[in-house]
Amino acid sequence: MGSKGRGSLVTMMSKTTVNKVIEVIRSLIQQTIAVEVKRAGMFSVQLDTTQDLTSKDQCAVVLRYVTTVVHERLIAVIDCESSTGQYFVDLVKETLATMDIDIKHCIGNATDGAANMQGKYRGFSALITEVSPNQVHIWCYSHILNLVLSDTTRVVVASESLFCLLNDIAVLIRDSYKRMHLWEETTEDKRRRRLGVIGETRWWAKDEALKKVFGGFAKPNQALYTDVIITMEKIEKDMTIKPSTRSKAQGYKDALLRYETILTAEIYLRIFENTSPLSKYLQTSGIDFVTAQHLVTGTEDNLRKYARDFQSVKKAADNFVEWANGILEEQQNRDAEAQTALPEKRTKKKEEKAR
Repeated sequence: MGSKGRGSLVTMMSKTTVNKVIEVIRSLIQQTIAVEVKRAGMFSVQLDTTQDLTSKDQCAVVLRYVTTVVHERLIAVIDCESSTGQYFVDLVKETLATMDIDIKHCIGNATDGAANMQGKYRGFSALITEVSPNQVHIWCYSHILNLVLSDTTRVVVASESLFCLLNDIAVLIRDSYKRMHLWEETTEDKRRRRLGVIGETRWWAKDEALKKVFGGFAKPNQALYTDVIITMEKIEKDMTIKPSTRSKAQGYKDALLRYETILTAEIYLRIFENTSPLSKYLQTSGIDFVTAQHLVTGTEDNLRKYARDFQSVKKAADNFVEWANGILEEQQNRDAEAQTALPEKRTKKKEEKAR
């Protein structure tokens, strides 16, 4: 009997062959980049790390240089064995050495604000100056802004609860084809109305998730809020779904209907309305620095102006509640209703001491 395998058939589809082809392509790309960098005569290096799906830290090494135009090229993605400043200096030196690029021609580096990068004595920026004395450290101002915004969304329990709620709702719907069907059954435009999970390292995902559910500041017409409420109610009342899931849906629905949730959402919609355009512009490739400065100044002025303008936020929240309850009232067999005010807190009466 003949062999059931491929025998002498050459398919060029084995993992070994594919990996070799990818390695050759990588080498050719690096050679081309090296030629352009040498022609440019100088370059800057960007460094950043993140975890992959297997929880391994991977470092992306990017070179920026100028020929007739500005180039930004990814030259390596490397598994990290350490997180010290010295390790990253050695990593950059070895990567550049394989491409026959002299690190002394590095005139700048851009990193985040972590201690291993920013440390005055043992940080990456300080140590790389020893091998490339002419280089200047550049801290990405868009990254600074994003760090501030990310911290802002965690500053109080109400804001952290809001974004955790939006993320949990998206996960609940997406993790089951049946729950996804209930969601699609409720919504009209299925392409626009997919709820996104909020990533840990991308603060703007919070902006996108918030606008999907609550619309724009004082502009609820495009919001999916009522669709989410109705979907949670469908899940809650579907007896074929596990009680634990139905209980979660009920909890999420009740949380969304709280006035505190709506008020917090409007606060952050106003903040993101001003900061998101600035953040996105600071990350564009053809950035104009004069325009960027005007945007920074304008954003600062707007945030100062809105800092004590709580009445407009409350008015936006009240209008949102009126809009949402109007839609929910039109739905048959729906008993959901958004709160119209913050609940009054009961004050404890002090017991009089016996005389």
